Amino acid sequence: MARDGRRVLGQGNPFTLTAGAIEHTCPEPQRWQIRAPKAGTHDPLTVTFDEPLDPAMLVSALKVKPEVAGAVELPLMRAVGAFTPATEWRQGAGVLEIDPLLEDLAGNNLLGPFEVDRDAPAKAAKTTTVGFEIQ
Repeated sequence: MARDGRRVLGQGNPFTLTAGAIEHTCPEPQRWQIRAPKAGTHDPLTVTFDEPLDPAMLVSALKVKPEVAGAVELPLMRAVGAFTPATEWRQGAGVLEIDPLLEDLAGNNLLGPFEVDRDAPAKAAKTTTVGFEIQ
């Protein structure tokens, strides 16, 4: 322990790490559940993912079309996210655009698992979309 009471790393602070099973399952937007809000409200557009995703990436990896200003509520270690608009929703079709590099907590993305053959050609990245209807 340092003189000022702080603990010094590496000195008397043991900890244990336990590795879990290998996780190669990639996020699958086709399995996500989207709950669309009602037109004329500020209710959130809610997305239930098929597994927890990297919350830091969600801010830039998901885009709502037609474009609406608003705020993304990050799902810290959960599998549910929400987008709350700054203006009222308009009736009509909408699309959730998803960056293919969006990762789950194990680093798997829409293109494939985290562990890849570095000599294999990279997969082409294209945006995935999921539609919803505002009524």
